[in-house]
Amino acid sequence: MLADSWGSWRIHRYLQNENVRQVFEQIWHYGPLTRNQLSQLTGLAIPTVSRITAELIKAGLVQELNSVESQRGRRPTLIAINPECGYIIGVDLGGTKLITLAINLEARVVARHETLLGPSMKGLEAIRQLLIQSIERVIAKSGKLRDQFIGVGAGLPGSIDHSSGRIIEASNLGIRNWPVREELEAALGLPVRIENDANAAALGELFFGAGRFQRNLAFVSLGTGIGLGLILNEVVFHGDLGQAGEFGHIPLVRDGPMCTCGNRGCLEALAGGWALPERYEEAKGQEPTSPESPRSAMEIFRLARSGDPIAQHVIAQAAEYLGMGIASLLNLLSLRLVVFGGGMIEGNPTFLQAIRKAAVRHLIPELRGQVRMVPSALGRNAGALGGAALILQQVFST
Repeated sequence: MLADSWGSWRIHRYLQNENVRQVFEQIWHYGPLTRNQLSQLTGLAIPTVSRITAELIKAGLVQELNSVESQRGRRPTLIAINPECGYIIGVDLGGTKLITLAINLEARVVARHETLLGPSMKGLEAIRQLLIQSIERVIAKSGKLRDQFIGVGAGLPGSIDHSSGRIIEASNLGIRNWPVREELEAALGLPVRIENDANAAALGELFFGAGRFQRNLAFVSLGTGIGLGLILNEVVFHGDLGQAGEFGHIPLVRDGPMCTCGNRGCLEALAGGWALPERYEEAKGQEPTSPESPRSAMEIFRLARSGDPIAQHVIAQAAEYLGMGIASLLNLLSLRLVVFGGGMIEGNPTFLQAIRKAAVRHLIPELRGQVRMVPSALGRNAGALGGAALILQQVFST
């Protein structure tokens, strides 16, 4: 059973009714709105909308904004979400960092904490303590009471069992078979939802970023690894077996370089952040242990910017392989929007431009000129805001 708080109990109590929930959701997505506009969007009669908004105002979930006099008379009163009616914790745990933030219901960040994960911060016990401490620190920094929080949503690395709320495996953190949802709820006394980190970031873009007002999108995460979050009809697509989105492991080169999954020629082994130093060494013909070898993708990008022709070649090849993968995805699903995020995209606009050009070359003619490929509108906060969106999604589906 989910943990509960006064904040979550109050919102869930009022949104049990389908009509009430529908009105609240339309106000959140499109507000401020007049009662007439709400009637048009929901299909409910104006008297019904007026009764529901009166209930929501009394409960403190929405508020009336002051109408303004004009030459044509008094404008209709607008209804807006009361942003202070509840708060949400969003968490983004990656292989190298942990971002935790608190937002109000207008998605304004009221507190944020970021921690870099050192070599000692691996394993179940270390990660459990780190997560709990980071969430507690953000609650304290926000200045809000715990009971004002609706819940905690977390984007986590690795494979996730959504029904049981557990991490099946996150090899980069040394975690296997962890019932994270159950343990966090017990420690925090708040409802918790979890999702794969790329899926969470995709949901963040749908609710707050480049994908607002879209029904379908793909979020491609380019960092240490390559991840994909897929939104179809406004819902994260998990597939029948729950592991959809392993974009980094589509095979591109027969007998190519070895991948961490055990196969050869995967996209991630050709263009992932962890693989770029290996591709550089390969192109230069030097040993991986050479002191001159770059140790990270960021070093490869730095060398390319300074004019190193081998680094430039490695990045151009990575962009070509990524473009081929993106084109395959678009040709298969006919999406209008792909959002890119992650450390390899941040601060490297020419890399994204090269990926776009490569993707367009491999698209079927019918899709060219109709697909947008854009950087994340949320930057480093995409995953954590996506975690928060998990809780909003639960509110809207109560």
